[in-house]
Amino acid sequence: MATKMVLDSKSDTALPSYNAISTYIVSPSQRIRPSLFSRLLQRSDTRSTVLSRIRDLVTTPDYTPSSVAPIVDSCVDILSAADFSNLLQKRNIEGHTALYWAIVNNRREALSALTRFISVSDISSACSDDLRFACMTTSDQASFTQLNLRRDIGLTKYEPLRRSFGCPPDDVEVHVESEVDKRHFVASFRFKMFQKRLRIAHNVDAEFVAEGRIWWIRIYLGTNGKWYIRYGLSDGSIPATPHYSQLLVEAQRGTAQVKNVEATCSDTWLLVPSKAASTYKVAEGEKLSSTGLRFVLGNWLMEDVNAYLDSDGTLHAKLKTTLK
Repeated sequence: MATKMVLDSKSDTALPSYNAISTYIVSPSQRIRPSLFSRLLQRSDTRSTVLSRIRDLVTTPDYTPSSVAPIVDSCVDILSAADFSNLLQKRNIEGHTALYWAIVNNRREALSALTRFISVSDISSACSDDLRFACMTTSDQASFTQLNLRRDIGLTKYEPLRRSFGCPPDDVEVHVESEVDKRHFVASFRFKMFQKRLRIAHNVDAEFVAEGRIWWIRIYLGTNGKWYIRYGLSDGSIPATPHYSQLLVEAQRGTAQVKNVEATCSDTWLLVPSKAASTYKVAEGEKLSSTGLRFVLGNWLMEDVNAYLDSDGTLHAKLKTTLK
């Protein structure tokens, strides 16, 4: 007798319904959408490509100034401005930033092109430390000024105070002369709105680079009511032994003479940065100073009718120093 076979719709051999098949079909948009991992990998590859180009730009010996613009443009074409700025501030080239190498290797065109993508106010503290070290190593006052790497010496914050009444930045220039046994430098200062700043903050200061060191200079009101000028070494600088120092304040009107404050320093004085004072030991008979050298100024500094200020209220001064 023939046996009738009935196909169970729930058996293994049953054909799946259309609805069941459709649940396994991936839409075209899902098929081409990259995964999070692939996007991160692509971004990492892009950053590596840009870093390689920048590394070549600031370190390789076959440097061509005319190639700077095309290379930098190609980098910003494939990397966002924010990512590019972040990349430039990382110590990702032999333990230093790309900007550090641009300064150390004297790649002026590269430094100028790269810093266009970094706001001076947005430079990280770690990057700033790296750039200060580069400028100090190469005695590069120009880059130090261009990148606004100065730091406050007194309690007053320079930038907020300067901006609050529209004061232009101070001008600092450094000229260096060296002999066989001694080294000389002359730092020229133009302190803008000088008396107004002193009356408000009782302090005017600046930093500059000379002889492989970062120096600070400060004019301030002492606790005894007298005005002083003091100069010394900023953190990270190597020690120095001043032999002779002279401050010249230039008359700007009338027949007033140049104000001359000078001092012959004993060669036994060793100047060191304040934070490093405990790490240095001096021989018998030597003296160590981490607070700099101080000179007393007269009351003429704050006289209302003052021949030593120009028509804009700027004080013009020079610090001449000879190192042993």
